[in-house]
Formats: sequence, C-alpha cells, structure tokens
Amino acid sequence: MKGKTNFINASDYKNQKEIILAHIKQYGNISTLEGYNKYKIMRVGSVINMLRNEGYNIKTIMEYNRNKTKRFARYYLKEGEKNEIL
Repeated sequence: MKGKTNFINASDYKNQKEIILAHIKQYGNISTLEGYNKYKIMRVGSVINMLRNEGYNIKTIMEYNRNKTKRFARYYLKEGEKNEIL
C-alpha cells in the first residue's frame, strides 16, 4: 500500500477556487506554500479573497518557516463555514 498523500486530485475540480476549498475542507487548512507546491496556484490569497466574497468564513494566520526567516499565510475555514450574503 502506498503512503497517504496530503493533497487532493486537482483534475477532479473545475477551477482554483474549488481546489483550494476542497483542500481546506479535507485537511483543515492550506498555506500559500502548499497552494503553490501542490497545485501550482501562485496567488492563493487572491483565491481566498474570492471565497470570502462568496461568503466563506476563512481565517488567516501568519506563520514563520522553521528558520524564522520567511513569513507566509495559512488559511482555515472557521466555524459556520459559510455566511449568507444578503
């Protein structure tokens, strides 16, 4: 049996919003680095902004790499998942 991977099959989804949302729902969060390394999405923050505009409740936490030399964003889906847009 092969080891478990921690990314979704991007070919199952139509666009970057669906890929990012599916990843967050399955794994609980995604970072800008993961978005690029796993799915070749260069502007994860832009995709997150589009999801927020659609009513998704997404929280941003800024983190540092292991050497504390670089900062990056990690995005989480908050409780309630999606707000109704009036």
